[in-house]
Amino acid sequence: MKQLKIAVWHNLPSGGGKRAMYDQVRGLTRLGHYVEAWCPPTANQTFLPLNTLIKEHIVSLENPPSMSQSWLGRRQHRAWETGRRMKAMEDHCRRCAEDISTGGFDLLLAHPCVLFRASPIANYVYLPNVLYLAEPYRELYEAWPQLPWVAPQREYRPFSRSYWNGLIWELLKLNNKRVQVRNELAWVKSFDQILVNSLFSRESVLRAYNVDSRVCYLGIDTENLRPTGAAKESFVIGLGNIAFNKRVSLAVEAMGAIPADRRPRLIWVGNWADQGYLACIKKKAKELGVEFVEKVLVPDEDLRGLLSRAAVMIYTSHLEPFGFAPLEANACGTGVVALAEGGVRETVCHQDSGVLVSSSNPEEFADELMKFTGNLQFAAEFGRRSRAYVEQHWSQEKALKRLEAELQRVINNKHGRIKKEANSQL
Repeated sequence: MKQLKIAVWHNLPSGGGKRAMYDQVRGLTRLGHYVEAWCPPTANQTFLPLNTLIKEHIVSLENPPSMSQSWLGRRQHRAWETGRRMKAMEDHCRRCAEDISTGGFDLLLAHPCVLFRASPIANYVYLPNVLYLAEPYRELYEAWPQLPWVAPQREYRPFSRSYWNGLIWELLKLNNKRVQVRNELAWVKSFDQILVNSLFSRESVLRAYNVDSRVCYLGIDTENLRPTGAAKESFVIGLGNIAFNKRVSLAVEAMGAIPADRRPRLIWVGNWADQGYLACIKKKAKELGVEFVEKVLVPDEDLRGLLSRAAVMIYTSHLEPFGFAPLEANACGTGVVALAEGGVRETVCHQDSGVLVSSSNPEEFADELMKFTGNLQFAAEFGRRSRAYVEQHWSQEKALKRLEAELQRVINNKHGRIKKEANSQL
């Protein structure tokens, strides 16, 4: 394959999406491709920074929302200013596109936007372009935590001023959501190709946007994530941001269902924690007699050590699109007990790299966890199989070959140039 010049755009927070992009960029440069990136200041610059690998341009975004608030607070803040935020994002993407257009790039590879999901950059970059989209903006399409279109409980009082004030306020909120759905749908459809990380994500994108996509599975860096050789210890590890969508509460309830005299610690590692949610988790853990230890922003070396020594990982995320964390545990020689939801059903091989639990019943989780924590020899043997499973099926080399093939396919179809010619005739 010939060497490509690839422009990357993203607006990602810390977490699995940023790690996936970082691994893609690092892999593409190792294969000899030239990669340069653009992003707004709302993108996380401290977790796996791209500027250690490539040149990255941080292009201003007018009046960005604060990214230091809680997960829920950020979304509530954005809900009132959707139109203005989207206009600011369009201006940002237009300026990025002007810069990219002078660089002689072969292709644009865009990643998601933490503020919305898709971005409008494909409207302004007349190159073959791809959006690697992990998931839709789930809060608008799923009951997560509840469907946004559900009317609030309110007594019908047609002669009350407060009743009509509340109704108008709700309609304004609803209109903001409708504007976001309209614009986001147009932005998704403006890309030449949508790539997703799992069959589950392909179905999610199809349900939300009625847009076809192609599965391009991710891979795991098994050189960086590897067993340390340390002996197994009788504790359970969880991995993911400490927020309600990771369902840490279910993990704590599962630990609480283990008899007290056999109950291990639960160590939870995340890139950030919603402090309000964390306080609730600590309270629940105390009530159930669970030793809950949270660790935020753990260095990779320490993470390897924890993943290697843990008897097992518990994975309870709500409809996770891919499930990076179970593969990270497997790469470090640790099995996983996971809820059989979302893309996890594709990354966890039942009874080979982990155990898939078919319901959110804490007792079912507890039964499976005790098989590992109560028999560390079994945990170590299971972990060795898990490591072999990742090396065979989820290597980064295979993932990069898949990505290269998809990028070259889009370039060969000359989508961006066709779009430019069509627009010039309007």
